[in-house]
Order: sequence, then C-alpha cells, then structure tokens
Amino acid sequence: MHHALLISEVSREICGVTDPSSLPAVARTCRALHDPALDELWRDLYSISPFVHLLAEDIPGENQQTSIHSLTSQQWMTFREYSARTRSLYMCMIDDLPYFDRFPCLSNPPDPNSFFPNLRTIAWYPDNHLTMLPFLRLLCGPALTSLSAEFATDPASLAVVRALGILCPKITDISISASSETLSDDLANALSTSIGHWKDLKHVSCDDLTVSALEHLTQARNLESLTACASARLSSFSQTLGAQELSFPRLQHLHLYTGLLSTTTACLGGLRLALKEFRLDLFDAEEVFSGLSCLRDLFTTLAEACLHACLARLYLCVIHPDFPSPNSVVTIRDIRPLFSFAHLRVVSVEGLSTFTVDDDDIAEMASAWPDIEELALSTCVDHPVASMPTFLSFIRLIRSCPKLRALSLVIDTTQLVIPPFDTVGRDVRSDVLEELCLGNSPITLPLTVAHVLHKLYPALKQVDLSVWNKEPLNRLFRRDRYEVYWGTVNIELQNLRGERRETTVE
Repeated sequence: MHHALLISEVSREICGVTDPSSLPAVARTCRALHDPALDELWRDLYSISPFVHLLAEDIPGENQQTSIHSLTSQQWMTFREYSARTRSLYMCMIDDLPYFDRFPCLSNPPDPNSFFPNLRTIAWYPDNHLTMLPFLRLLCGPALTSLSAEFATDPASLAVVRALGILCPKITDISISASSETLSDDLANALSTSIGHWKDLKHVSCDDLTVSALEHLTQARNLESLTACASARLSSFSQTLGAQELSFPRLQHLHLYTGLLSTTTACLGGLRLALKEFRLDLFDAEEVFSGLSCLRDLFTTLAEACLHACLARLYLCVIHPDFPSPNSVVTIRDIRPLFSFAHLRVVSVEGLSTFTVDDDDIAEMASAWPDIEELALSTCVDHPVASMPTFLSFIRLIRSCPKLRALSLVIDTTQLVIPPFDTVGRDVRSDVLEELCLGNSPITLPLTVAHVLHKLYPALKQVDLSVWNKEPLNRLFRRDRYEVYWGTVNIELQNLRGERRETTVE
C-alpha cells in the first residue's frame, strides 16, 4: 500500500471521484480506503431502501419477505454504523415493495438522537405520506439544515410541521408545499409556528405565509431568497411596511406565483427591495390579454419597489392553455417601466404570443439595457395582429448590446432590408451570441436567411428549434412548413461553418 493512502485527504479524494458502483469493492481493498469509500457510498441516498436491504441480510430463514417488528441490539448497531455516514436523503417513493413491511421496525430506535445523527438535507415526497410520517419525524434531528417536503393537511401531518422548529432548530433552507393544489390556512399556520423558531433562514419556499411569519422573515438577517404565492396575506402585510427602509434587508431573489397580476402588484406596492432577481409565474393570462394595463401597472410598481442599480435578472412566465384573443396586444408601453433597470443582464418574458414590437422598439430596448446578456421576448406571434421586427433589430442589438449571447425573438425574415453585405459580417457582427431562437418567424427564403445569420453571428451553430415541441407552437397551424424551412436554415449554417473552417485552415 502506498504511504499516500494513509493521508485522509488523499484517500477521500480518490473515493470522491470513484464510480459509485465500484465503491463497495474499494472499501474491501484495504483499511485506509474502507471508511472513506463507505462514507462516499452512503453519503447521498435517493431512498432508504439500502438500509432495509441491510437489515434483510440479517433476517434468518429462507423467506426474505418475512415481516419483522423490532431489531436486535446488534442490528441497531449495524444500522447506526451506516446511518451516521448519511448526509442527505432524497425520498420520493417506496420502490422496494417486498420490503415495505420492514419500515415500521425502524420507527422505534432505542436512541432517537443517534438515528441519523449527521443528516443535513432531506427532500421528502413519498407516495404514502401518512405511513411514512413517523419515520420523517425521526429523521428531523438537530443537525438538519435543509428540508424540502410536501405535506397533507391531516392533524398528524400538521403536528409534524408545527414541531419542525423545535426538532430542527438549525434549518437554513426550507421548502414546504401542500399535497393538494388548494392552499391551506391550516398548513400556513402550522408552518408559521416553526418559522418563528428559525433565526438563520437563507432560502424559504412556501405556498403561503401568515403575517407573523412574514414579520419574522423581515428580521431574518441571512434571508437571500423567498418563493411564495402572491396571496392576500402578503398583499395586506406589504401595505403595513414603511417605504424608507428595506423590507427584507438581504433578500436578493424573489419568486412569486399567482393567478392575478393585480394581486402581485398589490404585494409589491408597500415593499422596498434590493433584488438581484425577480421571477413571476402567472397561471391565468386573462388579465394580461384583457386589454387593460395590468402588466404595465405591475412593472411600474416593480420599478418603484426595487432599487434600480441592483436588479440584474427578470423572468415572467405567462401560462395559458389557448391562444389569446386577437383583440388583445401587449406593446412596448407595457414593458417600458423596466427600462429604468439599466443593469439588467437577463430578461425573459414567456407566453406573450401577442407581444407586438417593431425595429424602433427593439432599438429603444437595446439602448436601455446595454449590459443585457440573455433576452427572451417571444417564441410565438399571432401574425395577423402583431407587428414584428426585422433583421435591422439584430443589427441594433449588436451595436448597443455587445454582451448579448442568447436571444429569443420572433422577427419577419421576409423583410431583408439590411445594410450592404460588405458591412454585415465585417463592421456589424457579434462573435458572442451562440443561442438564437426565432420561434414561428415568417420565412420564405431559408438559404438567404442562413447566410444573413451566419454573417451577423459567426459563432452561431444552429437556430434553436426545441420550442416546436412545446405549447403553443406544437399546436400551430402549418407547423410542418415552418420546421422544414428552419431545418434548412440549420443545415446551411452547418455548411457555412464548415466552409469557414476550411478557409481558415488554408
């Protein structure tokens, strides 16, 4: 045995890069590698089945499906030897049904404090919540720092949620959701009790939060990210805050989801934030496409609530089952309030299939966001009602946004009004942009489009066509024609890149 293996850092580094399937064999090679290999093998588990299999090996007799109700002292010692090595447990289902009847025997350890003494992270989403609930309670020990779980609203589940603050006083990351789609006041109240015990929260994700929980989070000195429903509670709470001080001093990431834009606007109304990232998932697009100013009101309020110099990433996802009414249009006026955030690097607006902009609008946008790196405005446009930019917008983006590396925008490629080709590709080009999605952009001359794109973006390998497998493009009329044309563009782009490489070699 080489002396280097006696250095624990070396042996653990070796085991850390070893294929998991080989770790049992490594553990048997020598004493120096025994513990490091087993530590690595049992560190992160995606089921508790390995422990059930471990106990099954100690069950006498030929019938391995015999039910056991208690463990011997020797079996508990074996269990603790391995459970002490586990740092994270991701429990999503019971995948060993023949051994399922052995789980109850683990629910009565002689010393609950030594059950999983070094467990730090739990993700808990089993199919049978109630049966496994006592086991979860045992897993929630004082060493736990991260818990992601789904709970029902029965009394037993609520009791566990209410006790989490005492069982796991060191929690920093918490993500709790209801097993049903309906938000539960009982679950929010139970979680609020536990949140009051956690002083070092960094990441919080919950369906809903009570006013007392929100008040506690405003005092959390380390809170960096918050994900929650834009509920009436959050709205009423925000109106009580003073506008002079930051509402959540260190909050950098805010993710809200809602069915109503107006509720989200009300939630932001009384807040004062220094966000780096803001996300909003909207599950009902009726307000956006109603012809009202709900979207503009939201962005105006966001611009008033957030410090302009801080926000770097903004995501809006509008989820709607059908194409919107042809009478509804989202224009540049609706997003113009966002132009006050001059340091935005990522802007992603998904689901606005009647988002109407032209070349002048894109020029204004490019001027407002000179540091933009990722810009996603549309992948599908209802052509009869929407005006579209042309290749001129690409040229203006190249000149004003030199860092832009990913772009998603529907343009009218049939309008080839561009500067002479001797300037395109020489004076006007971007070697940075490598990701381009053009959705259902109108196209009639795919070879010409490929040549223009290659001159503008020499590093571009292909146009992203994956959006055609998602709604609403997967239901679009005459989809096959679009896919053939854009497939031809990609083939020609590959040919042009090959010719360029050959020319460079020569």
